[in-house]
Amino acid sequence: MLEKMAREIRENGDNIFELVCVRDGVWETETLRPTAPCQNCYSLTKNFTATAIGMLQDSGLLTVEDFILPFFGEEVPAGYDVKLERVKIRHLLTHTMGNESGYLFESDRYTYGENNWVKLVLSRPLAYEPGTKFVYSNSTYYLLSCIVRRVTGKTMERFLHDELFGVLGITDYAWAACPLGETSGATGLYLPTADIAKLGLLYLNRGVYAGRRLLSEAWVDAASRNQVNLPGEAAYGYSFWMNDAGYEGNGAHNQIMLILPRENLVLAGHGYMDGFDYLGALRRAMG
Repeated sequence: MLEKMAREIRENGDNIFELVCVRDGVWETETLRPTAPCQNCYSLTKNFTATAIGMLQDSGLLTVEDFILPFFGEEVPAGYDVKLERVKIRHLLTHTMGNESGYLFESDRYTYGENNWVKLVLSRPLAYEPGTKFVYSNSTYYLLSCIVRRVTGKTMERFLHDELFGVLGITDYAWAACPLGETSGATGLYLPTADIAKLGLLYLNRGVYAGRRLLSEAWVDAASRNQVNLPGEAAYGYSFWMNDAGYEGNGAHNQIMLILPRENLVLAGHGYMDGFDYLGALRRAMG
């Protein structure tokens, strides 16, 4: 199946580097363009950040209903927008914090003249009441990474290294950090394609990997269903986008982690192009 999908990609000249598919426990890999073993996952990074939050909720160290300001204590700047007092972790997970527009993307994150990104984010006025508007932003997942460190005493990269990556067999990776050393929770995780598939399998198998439970079924169910529920807005869970066959994590330039529960299938891919339809190509390959 994956060979057929790869053939179509080659014939069309699509700039996809590698595909990994796991169906019914059987792994297939197609390398279309040899590249460095680890590639930027871009916003697929958010799926790993959300997983860290899920693990901490399952451990009783926080909940998605917790308000965020108490995690930052004296770091909260004077004169902050009082709407911040009503922002919960679930608002960060679902991009419904209340931002007017998204920021801390590649195009702007180093343009503010401010190395303290917590101060930058918490000083910014909110245009909307939390929970009332979906505005995709890297700033929300940056704050989630910071919350992980304030709860665990470890950077999020170190927390996931210790608690998740070892079980998943993730050993070769790199992860960008902000100027003050906080793990970039929204982007900047470099992984082999197969390691994206491993996280997908954790969710496909409802929180279990290699016989070990790492996430509760309750977290998997919540993360993989629409949590935004606003008219005209995206169908988005906790870092996952809903599609008509399951759900997916994706990143800029066509990074994918596609999870299809009815097919018992995970598809992971790295590429560098825009607009490639993985789900459509997969369906054509499946006949």
